[in-house]
Amino acid sequence: HGSRVPVAPAATLTDPDHTNLARATLRIAAPHHAGDVLTPNLTGIAGITSSWTAATETLILEGAASVALYQQVIRTVTFHSTSTVLSTTSRSISIMLYDGISSSSSEPLVSVPICAAAGFFADAAKEMVVACPNGKYQTASCRTACTECAAGKFGDEPSTAATADHCQQCAVGQYQTAAA
Repeated sequence: HGSRVPVAPAATLTDPDHTNLARATLRIAAPHHAGDVLTPNLTGIAGITSSWTAATETLILEGAASVALYQQVIRTVTFHSTSTVLSTTSRSISIMLYDGISSSSSEPLVSVPICAAAGFFADAAKEMVVACPNGKYQTASCRTACTECAAGKFGDEPSTAATADHCQQCAVGQYQTAAA
């Protein structure tokens, strides 16, 4: 229920003694949360492949390619979760580069905030992303509350409603002054 969040959209990669890299490893730090995923966009990228290992929450980018091309790919990596029970705890992600001779000496951590998708909101009290309750909806992502149906309309079941269409007109003889 989380929106895709860029991991390192402004990353700058350098290697003082090599023009190519062989591998980049991006890893979500513990504690692990089921359903967490890192995904690169490799559209139009030749020479770099990716593999995701859910058990270790590790994304491997691999292939002999220029530092600039690896930088381009790392900038496209997004975090999202497929879990139906999504914690709002930010995730820390490390990035390590390997040029074929040695690995980068440090693993900088990138903090990725969890962003609720449209139809959901980040419930601070529960520290979870949850669906909007009866009579409410959310059209935008990254919100901490849902919008109530307008007076004279109702939403009769919890919903992942991302539009006000979730709110139905009250039947003749009935009137709703506020969300239930």
